[in-house]
Amino acid sequence: MNYEELTLEELQLQNKKLTIISGLVHNLLEIEAAAIPEIMRSYSFSVTEKQVCLDSTVIPVMPFIGFQVANDGPDDIYCWINEIRNIKEQVVEDDTLHNIAPLKHAPILVGETMKFSMGFSGVRKIYLQCNVGDNSVVRIFSEGKRPVLVKEGGNQ
Repeated sequence: MNYEELTLEELQLQNKKLTIISGLVHNLLEIEAAAIPEIMRSYSFSVTEKQVCLDSTVIPVMPFIGFQVANDGPDDIYCWINEIRNIKEQVVEDDTLHNIAPLKHAPILVGETMKFSMGFSGVRKIYLQCNVGDNSVVRIFSEGKRPVLVKEGGNQ
């Protein structure tokens, strides 16, 4: 079949299908581009039994695509992304139960580095905490996108 044999309706239908496919490919390319980090940064924080929340007020370039936490010790730490959940996968807003018993999550051991990745700029908050009486120092290596300049009122 060559193009001269196609009717106008068939050509319009094929054109519509190609437009849809083109849009889908474009969306996939944008998703791929969103997952490629442009900025790598390093931060260092002290962690104690008091829960620490790292967000855009502490690290202005958040959200991150992903990051690595290196526990330099001397004690183990716990890390959550965006929200803290208990064993029943319920969101826990405060850490009052933490003082009763150690956390029931797998710790990041001293000398261990753990990687977290969302595949897009979705890491909005990082919570860090040690067991009661413990403390540690962590290094965080972030992967993020360059901040986009927003034009307000038509001026930059």
